[in-house]
Amino acid sequence: MTVMEMFRAATTQPRATRDLGGRWTAPVLGGALTALLGWLVVTALVTLGVLTAPHSQTSFGSAVGGGSAVWLLLGGARLGIGDAVVAFTPLLGLAGVVALAALGFSRSVRWPDDGDVDDAAGDGPTGIDALSARSDADDTDPAEPSEPADPEDPRTWATWLGGWIVVGVLAWLVTLAGPVRPVAITLVLPFVLAPALGAAWVLHRRGDLDDLLDRLPSSVQRALRPGLQGAAALLVMGTTLIALAVVFHVSRVAHVQAELGAGLLGGLVLTLAQVLALPNLGLWGVSFLAGPGFDLAEGAHAGWGGAETSLLPLIPVFAAHPEPGGFPVVTRLLVLLPVIAGAYVARRVLGSMSRLASPGVKVATVGSAVVVAVAALVALDAVGGGSLGAARLSDVGAPAAALGLALLLELGIGAAVVLGRDVWRLRR
Repeated sequence: MTVMEMFRAATTQPRATRDLGGRWTAPVLGGALTALLGWLVVTALVTLGVLTAPHSQTSFGSAVGGGSAVWLLLGGARLGIGDAVVAFTPLLGLAGVVALAALGFSRSVRWPDDGDVDDAAGDGPTGIDALSARSDADDTDPAEPSEPADPEDPRTWATWLGGWIVVGVLAWLVTLAGPVRPVAITLVLPFVLAPALGAAWVLHRRGDLDDLLDRLPSSVQRALRPGLQGAAALLVMGTTLIALAVVFHVSRVAHVQAELGAGLLGGLVLTLAQVLALPNLGLWGVSFLAGPGFDLAEGAHAGWGGAETSLLPLIPVFAAHPEPGGFPVVTRLLVLLPVIAGAYVARRVLGSMSRLASPGVKVATVGSAVVVAVAALVALDAVGGGSLGAARLSDVGAPAAALGLALLLELGIGAAVVLGRDVWRLRR
């Protein structure tokens, strides 16, 4: 039975069974099946990659347990391996988990306008939409119509979230068969935060969170979009820098990939894992542009002044680390990119405001946008994590505090230049 058939079967069960759950059956099954779909895909890929690797001696149960741990890692959990802790969540993988949660939530709840569309078309619900459909005509009592769960009722997404958590707990139990143990306190991220973000995104797109956003100060409301756009622009810059480094050292990267001997499928899984971590590496690139630089291991640092190296973990993309030595003085001109990003943020803000708005309002809004941009990048760095193990690998990546301060200063300079130019033009 395919996953889509499982969703369809949720609404074709006998009436007596449906009555046990009532109006909350669809949300709880929707949350559980959405999480199950993500778990199956990730666990299957990891299991096949591990078992098909040449000279692999891993048992099936251990491989499945490791795959289950990887699914929790993608949701933000930290993993313990002996005395070491792996705190590294591939941000693109996390985005995929949130996107799947958003899709599952939107399809698991019968929205008020769904019935009108279905009636007009003359078609029944399909796919995950079937979770919230009414009973078929041949087994539903017209005198007792089932009432769909209200998508704006907090109990609806709490119930949907409950279904997701049940699968999450089962996934955590499956990890007991493998060598990796999730850190218990961090399970709140894959169990609650990731799916809640997906549901919140759906509600935001439908305008159901507008009342909550309207409670924010007007300057913050205007600053949210430009600030996030500025953060995205910086992340693209950093990712481009890392991609260029990989292209420049592609032979070294390919050599390390081949030395690992992961096999065809294992190599594809390893490549996919590195692609999912590309935004993490992009943040390291942003830190390089801003000045603090980044570390790949203890003694392996790259910054404006040059690169230092030491024994690196066997991760192919790490082979793109610059050769030890100093960089040209012109490298410091890269700081202009964060400054330009700050100017871009200010231009986006001023473009959305009346030209005759008071200078105080403009300064407050632009300043809020700069803070939003910096806070978004620092938050991503915190969620992405900065540990690949113990000892020399316990602190890798960008230093969050130094990165935040540097970006606040550099984006602030770019924004101040644009604000100053705007004031000067108004006084001409």
